[in-house]
Amino acid sequence: REIVPLRQLINDEMLLNYNGMLKDLFALLTDTKARISANVLSVDVLREHWLAKVDLHVALVGGGAMMGTGGGGGARVGGGGEPGAH
Repeated sequence: REIVPLRQLINDEMLLNYNGMLKDLFALLTDTKARISANVLSVDVLREHWLAKVDLHVALVGGGAMMGTGGGGGARVGGGGEPGAH
C-alpha cells in the first residue's frame, strides 16, 4: 500500500528535476522503470493474496462440503437413482 504511492512521488519529483534540466533522460527512464517494476510487484502480491484467500476458503468451506455431499450424494445418485428410474 505504501510502496506504490511512494514510487509515484519519487517519479513526480524526478520528472520535476528533469523538466528543470537538473537530471538527464536516463535517470528519468531508470526511475520510471523502477516505478513500473513496483507496480508489477504490487499486482503480483495482490494476486498471490487473493489466490491464498480462495485456497483458504476452499479448505475451510468448500473442501469439507465437497467431501460430505460429494461422496455420499454420488453413491446414492449413481447406485440407486439410475437403475430405479429405468
